[in-house]
Amino acid sequence: MSRNVLVIEDDKDIARLLDLHLKDEGYSVTVVSDGKAGLRQALAKPYDLVILDLILHRRLAGAVEGFGLVIARRILELHGSYLSAESAVGAGSTFEFTLQTAPPSTTSI
Repeated sequence: MSRNVLVIEDDKDIARLLDLHLKDEGYSVTVVSDGKAGLRQALAKPYDLVILDLILHRRLAGAVEGFGLVIARRILELHGSYLSAESAVGAGSTFEFTLQTAPPSTTSI
């Protein structure tokens, strides 16, 4: 049985390499380069693994901001789980999450 992997990555070279190597290992891979489309795809069917670019970008009023953590948080919340983050200047960031094994809710995006 093939394992299903969703790759949400806006860098085409990285996405292509992940796709190539995962398929070589026998995985069934879906690649999405847009965060909102990736969230929709993650909710459309169950995946064994989601590889998400946490610094995925989107443009808002000409400015670029990170969007990956927003997507990760939304996917986790729809599974009855949570994501938290702590950050300190010069020390980096720590992310913590729980993941429930129950199927996702049917809540819309």
